[in-house]
Amino acid sequence: MFVGVGGIVQRSPAKHIVRRIVHRLIGSSFLIPFVAASAFGDPFTAPANLKLKAHPRVIVIEGAPRIDVPFSGLIAEAARAYGVDPRLIVAVARRESRFNPNAVSRVGACGLMQLMPATARLLGISDIFDVRQNVFGGAQYLRMLLDSYHGDLNLTLAAYNAGPAAVQKYNGVPPFRETRAYVASILAALE
Repeated sequence: MFVGVGGIVQRSPAKHIVRRIVHRLIGSSFLIPFVAASAFGDPFTAPANLKLKAHPRVIVIEGAPRIDVPFSGLIAEAARAYGVDPRLIVAVARRESRFNPNAVSRVGACGLMQLMPATARLLGISDIFDVRQNVFGGAQYLRMLLDSYHGDLNLTLAAYNAGPAAVQKYNGVPPFRETRAYVASILAALE
């Protein structure tokens, strides 16, 4: 393994020891306090031609925006499945891992969408490094957060970065420099 740009660790595909250690450490230590009822039901599947009601804080899908990035087919498919704008998924994946499916952050977030192992378990992901499961899990988590925060993109992104407990504790975007920069950079990428 070696440390890449921004503190992201490149996982060797042949070695799964880091993944096992992370799973063992997280497996018995805690569960995130945020549990949405939809996590235990069938996933929401939106029709491909979904049009959401216009609202300043709701992401509206109008047709299929062209995305020309790695894994664009999977991202577009996950976006349709969960009714999330593919540009949001692209912006999150770019900021989180720079489209590296083997990325592991210093706090243990894994894969393209940098899901925490506890969150991945909540979403029913069996292999956090499987690109399809990771992208679909990230899209599902974004949808859950958008629904929880009534489409407020600032709170959704803050919760994706710092966790829903931090957003609840500070009753808004937490005062963490990293989280504020994260929200600002993704909002800028969407404009």
